[in-house]
Amino acid sequence: MKNKICIFAGTTEGRILAETLTNLGVDVTACVATEYGESLVTANTVIAERLDSMAMATLFLTQNFEIVVDCTHPYATAVTENIMTACSATNTEYLRVNRDSIDSYTSIPDMTCAVDYLRSTSGNILSTIGSKELSSFADCGFLDRLFVRVLPISSSLDACQNINLPPSHIIAMQGPFSYELNKAMIEALDIKILLTKDGGAVGGFAEKVAIAADLGLDLVVIRKPAQQAGVSLTAATKMLSKRFGATTKTRVSIISCGLGNPNLLTAEASEHIAAAELIIGAPRLIKNFESLNTKMIAEIYAEKIADIISNHAHLQNIAVLFSGDIGFYSGATKLFSHLTEVTVVPICGISSPVYLCSKLQIPWQDVKLVSLHAGNCNIVSAVRDHKKVFTLLGGDRDAHYLCETLIKFGFGKIRLYIGEYLSYNKEVITSGTALELIQKKFDSLTSALIVNDDACLTTRFGICDHSFVRVDNVPMTKAEVRAVSLSKLQLSPDSIVMDIGGGTGSVSVEIALNVPNGKVFTIEKNIKAIAAVRENKFKFHVDNLEIIEGVAPAVLEPLDAPTHAFIGGSSGNLKSIVDAILAKNASTRFVLNVVSLETLTQAIELTKSFSYREVVHMSVARTKEVGNYNLMMAANPIYIITFGNYSPKNDE
Repeated sequence: MKNKICIFAGTTEGRILAETLTNLGVDVTACVATEYGESLVTANTVIAERLDSMAMATLFLTQNFEIVVDCTHPYATAVTENIMTACSATNTEYLRVNRDSIDSYTSIPDMTCAVDYLRSTSGNILSTIGSKELSSFADCGFLDRLFVRVLPISSSLDACQNINLPPSHIIAMQGPFSYELNKAMIEALDIKILLTKDGGAVGGFAEKVAIAADLGLDLVVIRKPAQQAGVSLTAATKMLSKRFGATTKTRVSIISCGLGNPNLLTAEASEHIAAAELIIGAPRLIKNFESLNTKMIAEIYAEKIADIISNHAHLQNIAVLFSGDIGFYSGATKLFSHLTEVTVVPICGISSPVYLCSKLQIPWQDVKLVSLHAGNCNIVSAVRDHKKVFTLLGGDRDAHYLCETLIKFGFGKIRLYIGEYLSYNKEVITSGTALELIQKKFDSLTSALIVNDDACLTTRFGICDHSFVRVDNVPMTKAEVRAVSLSKLQLSPDSIVMDIGGGTGSVSVEIALNVPNGKVFTIEKNIKAIAAVRENKFKFHVDNLEIIEGVAPAVLEPLDAPTHAFIGGSSGNLKSIVDAILAKNASTRFVLNVVSLETLTQAIELTKSFSYREVVHMSVARTKEVGNYNLMMAANPIYIITFGNYSPKNDE
């Protein structure tokens, strides 16, 4: 029984159809003319050679294809004739997939007429007709003003060499080409005449029409040959999927558009956009593709995009555009979870950290990536711990906010690079220190690379007592006790911690240093102590430490649910404090420091009901010089109590 399909897939439509059907489980053989074409196509079997009608007929008989699909270029009439002849000779079903036309007008019927016309003109000419018909220019008399754009393969370059075209007049590139890229080439070469074919939307014809109108070029279009009766790509995909019993779903391409400039699109992204029957995305992104004459809907919210896709389930190909890369602080992350009834194709792009670092000639493999624009980063902690930090900026957290914050925490003299309008013509990258740049005005949506040569990422337990700012009559947890208490907390980088009775803030500071992606709330009622905590916060560069003035548990209600709690002083409210914290998170891990026997008795009774409890008695003595002798001076003994409703496996 026949169950195979052959696709002549040398065009975008052919590649998309071959990939779609192959992924749906259809046995596809794709025929292309070159090794370069072979590298672009996805199929079960790929044949990369030019076949005449006899070779085609042999292939059809040998492989016993059920149907042959002709997706060749509309100007490749000879190939189409060969396919039809071979199908007729072998009694194989033939299907033509036609390329939609953007404009019905024609200008020149063939290459002979085009060359005759161009002889009568003046000014530089850009030919985008490819390499197969370059021989028509052999004795044209205007090679000195002819520039050609061809595929970057040896046969194309050989065709250029055969007519003695100067190497400086050869542009070897793979399309599709955006409006901006066409414009840049034309202006750079001082082109006055554009020679092209009507390649339809997929072939980038709309961009050529638009650029010719905008720049006042003489557009010479070689008329499209009459196509065989056929169907569109969408119709062919649906028909063949159903015929071969494949389960077909709408293909939703989630496309990274880089920084917004369409010149930075990958070739894969361009193909999927060109093939889409619906394009969804932010207004600034979709406007780049208005010339495609494709239905477009401006939307940025994941839930609404998912609804739009659901309402267009009858379409075969939908493209959703996101700026940057879909893996870097992108709205695509939320969208993925909503797309369960479609085939999702993620397509990567060039993100702003990659682009900015490349422009600066700075390696980015060791850059810490964060986003102030997303509102979820402790920027000072990142700068303190990493030599290179990249951040997205926007809204209230713009370049001014960044400079102001760095200055406040003692980083006013480190180097910043602020990128505005990256990848666009008005791109600006400004370098300077935070102190130098705070007076400058920048666009709200910018990117920044921060370089701190003195950064040092280390675990910080037991910082020397004399390193902290002290205030008279305000107690401070000593270094040895801090080190043991923090080891009992078993913190993670993203822990949310409450420090009840912060004192000078020594425990809060050490916790904050060890949870760079988390948060520390220091609850303190003493005005002098609060001043000390504030000074230590800025001295140790811990922007993830928030000071809460008042008495616990009254001030705990609006705070985030903690994962950990350290209680250094409870003012007689120990039980109510623990109850209030457990109401926020029943699995909170507690560490309690106790000095007085009265509080110890209360704590032992309170912690009996918890699934885990450990009590450590700690005595510390330090040397003190007395004349010629060193004596050990004992500090007050202390009880460190760890408790909570959790598994003790990490404490065994």
